[in-house]
Amino acid sequence: GFADYLAETFDAQFSIEHTREFLDTVPRPIVCGTHRVDSLRGEIEVEGLSFQYPGRNGFSIRDISFRIAPGEIVALVGGNGAGKSTLAKLVAGLYAPEQGVVRIDGTPLGEYQFESIYRHMAFVFQETARFEATAGENIALGHVEELWEQQESIEAVAGRTGVDELVEKMPERYQTRLGRLFGEYDLSGGQWRRFSIARALARDPRVVLLDEPTANLDAESEYRFYTNLIEQLRGRTVLIISHRFATARLADRVLVLEQGELVEQGSHTQLLARGGIYAAMYRRYEQTCLLGDFAETRFREGA
Repeated sequence: GFADYLAETFDAQFSIEHTREFLDTVPRPIVCGTHRVDSLRGEIEVEGLSFQYPGRNGFSIRDISFRIAPGEIVALVGGNGAGKSTLAKLVAGLYAPEQGVVRIDGTPLGEYQFESIYRHMAFVFQETARFEATAGENIALGHVEELWEQQESIEAVAGRTGVDELVEKMPERYQTRLGRLFGEYDLSGGQWRRFSIARALARDPRVVLLDEPTANLDAESEYRFYTNLIEQLRGRTVLIISHRFATARLADRVLVLEQGELVEQGSHTQLLARGGIYAAMYRRYEQTCLLGDFAETRFREGA
């Protein structure tokens, strides 16, 4: 009726305003350098990093500095809006900082020829890519030069990353077409994310950034997933962003963000002993898990 027409008109106008705002945005240039590399040690240095989103008041990231040693696995934790994903995209070179610098193996990220350095780096962000292709092709796209139409190599990557257990349940295994538009078999958000991690590790990268890789998993499944994943990541330099704590217990070191600032860092055990912000966050996490277990038990008992 008329009310539905008005609602649709309002929604259309809202979308148009967003489109105009997007088209009016002046992109901040990210300079691509000329330095090329054949390999990386994997050292990450962040010095004095600050970032402000266009049109917003205040910095989302303020004066953050830390170092990740080659081969170290570091977890980045903090509440919603703490700046974790923003920091990850700055380290990846997807955003240009207002102040400060990110160095990889001692060289500022902006001085690298991006195609050269990104051959040795892999990123999995919250916005998971979903390719309308077969299960095998969804893995092969992580390293097309080596994996395309190489079935044994694709299956090897799937086995290393645990995706093979998903594929075995599909009607045509690696030939199953995935997706909603042209595919015959769709995946859950968590399953698509596992494919994206398989693609990320297919190239055998030296540096890996994972942003909320276990979203949509329960606590027990998350811990099992991380235990397997950490084994795949050993020897690489890894920054894992998570709002949950299975990561922190398994990582070599934890960085704690609060309102865009780095407020604590240390191992999981050290931070618990310190009794600061991280310890308080962990206590709340444990209480939430206990309440969840209690509610599930009561539900099963029919209480």
